[in-house]
Amino acid sequence: MNGTESLITELLHQQGFELVGFLSREDCEFGDWLSPWLTAGHHAEMKWLENHPEIRGNPCLIEGYARSIVSVAIHYKTEPPPAWRIKNPISNYAWGEDYHVVIRKKLKKVISTLGSQIPGFKGRACVDTAPLAEKIIAAKSGLGWIGKNSLLLNRKFGSYLFLAEIVTNQKLTSGTAIEDFCGKCRRCIDACPTNAIIADGVIDSGRCISYLTIEKRGDFSPEESARVDYQLFGCDICQQVCPWNKKQPYTAFQPFACSQKWLEDNLTDPDKMTEQRFDHLKIKSTVKRTKYKGFIRNMKAVALKKAVKKPTP
Repeated sequence: MNGTESLITELLHQQGFELVGFLSREDCEFGDWLSPWLTAGHHAEMKWLENHPEIRGNPCLIEGYARSIVSVAIHYKTEPPPAWRIKNPISNYAWGEDYHVVIRKKLKKVISTLGSQIPGFKGRACVDTAPLAEKIIAAKSGLGWIGKNSLLLNRKFGSYLFLAEIVTNQKLTSGTAIEDFCGKCRRCIDACPTNAIIADGVIDSGRCISYLTIEKRGDFSPEESARVDYQLFGCDICQQVCPWNKKQPYTAFQPFACSQKWLEDNLTDPDKMTEQRFDHLKIKSTVKRTKYKGFIRNMKAVALKKAVKKPTP
């Protein structure tokens, strides 16, 4: 590791990123990995995934100055509230503050410091919103491997990881890819209640509860509504059953802790979820992604499922 790589790593560790890796421009040729998935329609209504295919195939094309990408990860596994146990209606990643905002601030601090210490340094922070193949970048940088549930897995931190990148003009040495430690385990595949994991690492988004409760726009069809159980925003089932997540530590980073607002008893009755109440819930939260109408739709689907499950007197 040269001086620049050591400095970048040290600054990122200081900002709380447990995992740091590098990928050089020479190793950024991923090929047309996404087309088969798109052609099969597995992206459902997420048409934006069809945009910028050249960048998805080569992330260094996102900036003309890019010579390397710094890949980082910070774990967010949070101790669940006792009232939720394993059936958390809000996905773990959304319990705390919006990770896009939190992580971007951290990366910008690092970029600012690097700019003051490295002559001519250029860098761009990317947190989930740029058309980068984040999991492929992270895996090729040595942060982990892509599991059968399509998430990046790390032996120390499991899959509860927020990924982000710094695209830079610095020449950095690529990390070494990590061996796939999933082996013959298929617990995530077997546990998925909607059979959304149709092959190793391949998700049919149209069947995925996370997609339905977050990305899906408009009303549910009867079939889509039936797939939602207790989830109001996202789904963690494939992560909860993963052996690599069983003994992983909870984060001590307070912004990712479960906000008290989710524990108030207003998440079961859609008639009590006013738009004003939702506006309060979405403050500093990624739940704003689904918008008020989507959240009410999800609440109604959960209420309907509970009514169907209720035994007849």
